[in-house]
Parts: sequence; C-alpha cells; structure tokens
Amino acid sequence: MRCSGERSSAPQQIEDAIRRVRPRLLLTVQGDTSTTMLQPLAELGEICRRHDVLFYTDATGVAGR
Repeated sequence: MRCSGERSSAPQQIEDAIRRVRPRLLLTVQGDTSTTMLQPLAELGEICRRHDVLFYTDATGVAGR
C-alpha cells in the first residue's frame, strides 16, 4: 500500500488492505525525517494483533525526542 507522504493512511484503510492482502508483516515509519509524520501506533498494533500480523516500526527519526 502506498501513501501520499502528505498524511498517514487511515487505520481502517490499512485494516481493509490487511484483510485483502493477508500480509505477514506491517512496516511503518514513525516521524520520518522528511515529513515528521506520526502514525497511530497503538491502533495499528491492535489491528495487527487481531489479524496475526507482525508489526514493525522504524522510529529512528524520533529517537531521543
């Protein structure tokens, strides 16, 4: 699933994609250095838990803040 880079995808869109594609892993970037966009991590984690999907977040852009 591609995002525009201007805003994060709605959790419902992500859950719909998980149902359709059935991935084993969801990867997100928290506080990307070019956009500083934050993701709804708690909600995404719950979605992944419900669908037995591993959840990985690259949070190096916000480390130490």
